[in-house]
Amino acid sequence: MARWLLMARDRISSDSMALTHDIMWQMLGVSRSRVSLAACALQKKGLIYYLRGHINILNRGGIEDAACECYQTISRTMGRFLPTEARSVPD
Repeated sequence: MARWLLMARDRISSDSMALTHDIMWQMLGVSRSRVSLAACALQKKGLIYYLRGHINILNRGGIEDAACECYQTISRTMGRFLPTEARSVPD
């Protein structure tokens, strides 16, 4: 979930996102209860604020630490296909 939130954040260039459980469980391919557990865990760590379909990323560095190392790899790979201004992680 942390990786997916970072990737979504990179695409919309905002720490604030309107995301419901329905959208997240479909995008992540997990149950709604798993989405709730993950969102609660990230919120308890102070990384996000989640309430009724709205997520605010509060600590990007913490979210990056919570995401797998594949986030950096994916971001670099996407950077090869996107314009320079769209890159989130420098090469």
